[in-house]
Amino acid sequence: MSQTRTPIKRSPEDLLAELTERFTAMEAERKQYISQAQVTRQRNKDIIEKLQKENKELKEQAKTQLTVGSHIIDRLARTTRTRRPSSVWRSWKRTS
Repeated sequence: MSQTRTPIKRSPEDLLAELTERFTAMEAERKQYISQAQVTRQRNKDIIEKLQKENKELKEQAKTQLTVGSHIIDRLARTTRTRRPSSVWRSWKRTS
């Protein structure tokens, strides 16, 4: 045989008090969640800004290094002769 429970009758005032208490607790949790989300959002925004600034600086450094490197290569290309070593000329003359 199954036992049936009879629900405990509560007064409407008791139910209202319980629901009000639960609602207040839920509101407090919601406010805490919103506050924590705002802190996290600001922290993430600060990190993103810092990383973007660092990325920009690194790009500028790389660009500068590439520019300096290409100037050095250009200068070397202009100052070095494009002549063959004398041993190559000698061997070429013998075969001709």
